Amino acid sequence: MARTKIKVKQLIEKSKDSTLLAVEIYNKPRTAFRSSGFIVLMHIAWTSLFHYIGRGRHLGNELQMREQTLPQKNQKVQFSAETASRKIYFS
Repeated sequence: MARTKIKVKQLIEKSKDSTLLAVEIYNKPRTAFRSSGFIVLMHIAWTSLFHYIGRGRHLGNELQMREQTLPQKNQKVQFSAETASRKIYFS
């Protein structure tokens, strides 16, 4: 269980690092293939973020999710990337 918690924490760090590196690469004017690099790194960042969310829910208290906030069985769910990033990066 402790090893799983370490992996979950590594996922959020990977997501943050990939995001920062993507923005850094995109902002360098003389870098070749900067759009492609940005897209690849942001894809890695979002994938890591979603893995973090999924594994955190599996662990229970990692994301401090409550039963009331989980959607019902047939309920449509809208996911806001802005809301998720605020909860993850600024909490």
